[in-house]
Amino acid sequence: MWPLDAAPRSAPGAAATVQLLVVHDAGHTWPGSDVAPPQGFGPTSQALDATDTILDFFTTAP
Repeated sequence: MWPLDAAPRSAPGAAATVQLLVVHDAGHTWPGSDVAPPQGFGPTSQALDATDTILDFFTTAP
């Protein structure tokens, strides 16, 4: 996982904050999953737990 910065960034006067997360060496799978993907989907990355990440987003969003 490579975050752009340790903290999200906003432009002055912006209505939203954007944060980019990139997961390297992963296939077309759900990062952090324990479920084996179908053949041909590639590996599942354990560098990020996508479920926890999306839940954090929704619980902290205004």
